[in-house]
Amino acid sequence: MKTIKSYFPFYLVLLPVLIVWLFEKAILFSLPIMVSPGNTMIYFYLPFLSVIPPLILLIIWFFLREKTSSKPIFSGGQTMIIRDIISGAALSGVSILLFMGSFHLLDYHSVTLPDFTSISLMHHIFFSTIGALVSGISEELYFRGLLFQKLHTLKLAMLIFISSLAFSMWHILSPTYLLHTFLMGILFGIVYHKTKRLLPVIVGHTMANMCAGVIISNGYL
Repeated sequence: MKTIKSYFPFYLVLLPVLIVWLFEKAILFSLPIMVSPGNTMIYFYLPFLSVIPPLILLIIWFFLREKTSSKPIFSGGQTMIIRDIISGAALSGVSILLFMGSFHLLDYHSVTLPDFTSISLMHHIFFSTIGALVSGISEELYFRGLLFQKLHTLKLAMLIFISSLAFSMWHILSPTYLLHTFLMGILFGIVYHKTKRLLPVIVGHTMANMCAGVIISNGYL
């Protein structure tokens, strides 16, 4: 009889949380060493380090993915790729609604929201371009690609729930992101299950990140 450990790799679900926790601790430990009296430029460069955790996820995906069952992201010919991009654009629209809806819900319940006005224009541009692309690709390859491969023996509802929960907890350092990232995880999981293709969710995730950056930079949140 199979034990739960034989088909449920807990470490892949918990690993993202460990990565962001260690990343935060490393930054907090390093700051007193790197910041000298009168030199605060290091704080300007810190946001650019945010791509490190997603890149670690990308490396993990690369080494642990099951190559024999993985389809190339751009498989299926030009027509299929165009369809994936259109589907991804629609997916990003729904994701933005979830993002804005969750923030308005939290605000209605008097939850303190992040102060986006303190973010510089350079950081807005970074998060809306390179940051959006790196996280969109890396996170979808890991949370939808790798986890769906490794947890395939679970029932579909449990598979989508656990991968969505892992995706949400990946954002644990930004508690106000937990609600909409969980809902987005469910949405992305359903789309990935229906299409068996990663391109729509990668496009949807990346475009949602870019649009969120534009919305925030223009003061809509």
